Amino acid sequence: MPTLGSGAAERALLAGGFLLLSSTVALFCLERKRLRQRAWRQRLTYKKLSKSSDLGASFGLDIGGTLAKIVYFERHEAGNDKRKRPRSASLDVAAGEMTQFLRENESFGLTGVQDVRLRIHSKTLNGMFHFVQFESNKTREAIEFITSNGINQSLRILPCTGGGAHKYGPAFNEIAGIELEKYDEIECTILGLHLLLTTLSDEVYTFEFVAKQD
Repeated sequence: MPTLGSGAAERALLAGGFLLLSSTVALFCLERKRLRQRAWRQRLTYKKLSKSSDLGASFGLDIGGTLAKIVYFERHEAGNDKRKRPRSASLDVAAGEMTQFLRENESFGLTGVQDVRLRIHSKTLNGMFHFVQFESNKTREAIEFITSNGINQSLRILPCTGGGAHKYGPAFNEIAGIELEKYDEIECTILGLHLLLTTLSDEVYTFEFVAKQD
């Protein structure tokens, strides 16, 4: 039988030891990642935000068949603001971080895009609307993106319309700890049009009917 020389045997032993060490390190990393994910989900499960600290009321989400659309309202604080129930300090911090995030980024993840041309200021509401869209089939990736950036930590309940509200509701809850509050799409469209006409009276709107092509 052929035998290995001392040099070859030593190299084989070193190679085997290296492979064993590599596999051990890989298993350790995978296990640590699994534990981090479990701990993260536990924190999300027990995440408790009061209504006064939930930034979700400043958002609107529609998940359609092709595109998902997000609108965020950035409130501008006025020095003479006499609201009976001022926002909590934690909500002000979260709102400031969200505004900074949107002003510093125009693209998000794989398909998320902010259309800065649609930004519009409302004198009546004393704030600005921001608009973001992404492909609906990338919704899970979008959830992971907002989670990895910590955006979900300020969100408890997120208003949502469209079929995707039912399809992706469990994913929002499982990955980001966010509950989608489902609303009727037609009713929200009517209320939205009324909002535009009453709070953005200086704007001009047009509607163009586009016939489907065969």
